[in-house]
Amino acid sequence: NFALSGVRETCLFEKLVIVAVTELKRTGHRAQFKIMRILHMVEKFAACDVRCDASRELFSIAADCLKKKGFDDQSMIAMLRGGRFGLQSDRPLMWLWRHSSRQAKVSLSSYEITTSARAIEWERVFEDTSRSLVVDLGSGMGSALLNLSVFRGDTSSAECHEDTLRLEWPQMNYAGADVNQHLVNFSSGIVSRDPRRDGRVFFACLEAASLLEHVQKYPGACRMIMCNFPSPYRLGSGNLQLPKEDQFMITESLLKMVVRTLSKDGLFLFQTKCEDVAIRVKELCLSLGSLTCVKFCHHIDDIESEYTSSGSSRPDRVGRWLEMCRPHAERGQGEMFASNPILPREAIPETEVECIVGNNVVHRLLFRMI
Repeated sequence: NFALSGVRETCLFEKLVIVAVTELKRTGHRAQFKIMRILHMVEKFAACDVRCDASRELFSIAADCLKKKGFDDQSMIAMLRGGRFGLQSDRPLMWLWRHSSRQAKVSLSSYEITTSARAIEWERVFEDTSRSLVVDLGSGMGSALLNLSVFRGDTSSAECHEDTLRLEWPQMNYAGADVNQHLVNFSSGIVSRDPRRDGRVFFACLEAASLLEHVQKYPGACRMIMCNFPSPYRLGSGNLQLPKEDQFMITESLLKMVVRTLSKDGLFLFQTKCEDVAIRVKELCLSLGSLTCVKFCHHIDDIESEYTSSGSSRPDRVGRWLEMCRPHAERGQGEMFASNPILPREAIPETEVECIVGNNVVHRLLFRMI
């Protein structure tokens, strides 16, 4: 709850970890201290990105307790012991996804009343504005930018036909925006408690077009803009909680702003769980004449097989969409639809983790400036 409120005092989290270590040492061996309780304890601290000597001790003690209690996920135990368990791990990201998915949608009218229109002073936000910038539109809990900013491994999990994702993640600055102030407080709190990110990562409570207006005044180059899993538009008379089609986040006007904002070699990444949304965004992007689709070595050959390969069934939304569009509907398959995560596996957003864990298809598209 402290992290979700945006608390910035590192010492408070360290004291909470020390209390958890004491409790686990005292009672962790008891039968009534169930495996799930231990898992919840370490997952919550990792989701808050608490990193200190006491947290490493906590994770090590938790690994010993889990092993003694017969927990069968040996990779999880190894990560806890080896100091590799953290915000980038699947279990903490699933915590963030569950919390985020319970949030009420913020109406644009209420957002406009409470959000300041003052300019972002980039020289005060970042230590070095000559660094290239990565932007996340609708950043949610901020996990993608938070983990990209400290990522030190390979450039991508997806193999492209062109070497387009060779970005030096540690050398970049990162800016994200969301209209939910609660989510922005969480991600901003993590940045403020981490010297690796402070001065390189920034989150604001803004809608997408407003952030792009600010980014166009950024002194350095904008190398990549992402939009990961925006709320899909309502299909026909479907879910009334979803926005109408003309209120969908990705519009032709917004994409024109994306094109004006990106550098000459810039990239636009779009991901969604809805095939019809992916097709619509792809058509909009290509219609501008300034973006081209990146082709992937590992791609979706047959979307229907993807839907059923893990024992699942085709989503109901797809069936309704095909009934509305047949026989002319383009499908989310071919070299432009990546079958593997495009971002590094340790830096994918929490919704993509939920899709992978739940065996749900993700429609991934990457566009490059022509």
